[in-house]
Amino acid sequence: MTGFIGGILYLLGSALLIYLRLDDAVDAIPVHLVNGMWGLIAVGLLSSPQKMEAVYGTGEHYGIFYSWSNGHSDANLLGCQMLGLLFIFGWTFAVMLPIFIALNALGWLRSESVQELVGLDIAYGGIDDNMGLLQAEGGDEGIKEEYLEAYEEYRQK
Repeated sequence: MTGFIGGILYLLGSALLIYLRLDDAVDAIPVHLVNGMWGLIAVGLLSSPQKMEAVYGTGEHYGIFYSWSNGHSDANLLGCQMLGLLFIFGWTFAVMLPIFIALNALGWLRSESVQELVGLDIAYGGIDDNMGLLQAEGGDEGIKEEYLEAYEEYRQK
């Protein structure tokens, strides 16, 4: 059940990134952020008393769905998982914010616009036409000649 919901959340997260026009070439945000959050929440929802007893030696606090099935609502585990999620967000923000500020101050956070137009493979790796990028066969496929000319002018500066 957890994996099935995780798969659906991955698809929704990936579609949301496309809708918001956020570039995540390897879908790291839906895989790690969205499904990591789901994994933490799933523990608080679905942990069974028997598994908690076997792993931690106490089955006192377990998933809220099992708690409801036993006639009470113990959300301690779910609350702890949510608190852990907030801690992870806070820690990541506190550690990464100074790094991103420093990268931005040094001008290393983003590539130049002309490099993005040509493509970072060509900008950082050189022009190699093994993938047929330069000589597209019709349509808007490939790299436009004016982008390459602008990139050559940028490199000479």
